Amino acid sequence: MGHTKEPGEAHHKLLAELRGVCGRYGLQGVSDVEQVAILAQLIGSKIHDLDERQYSPAEIMQSVSLNIAAGNQKASGGPSLIGFGRA
Repeated sequence: MGHTKEPGEAHHKLLAELRGVCGRYGLQGVSDVEQVAILAQLIGSKIHDLDERQYSPAEIMQSVSLNIAAGNQKASGGPSLIGFGRA
């Protein structure tokens, strides 16, 4: 994982859509912790779909870790940079 980038328009749209979905399910009684668990399952399946010839398991997990940290920072008013790929 070599670099970060400022998220583009598609990133922001997908994030807003996912937040909306989570909000709707929250109103139906799906707790935040259950939503996190479901999103983790989705992340696991998306990782499985990645081409391991392009990204090693360590690179993928580093990206996931960086983005969890970025999400926590963004929630606290920090930047929303994402880490991915090779430099």
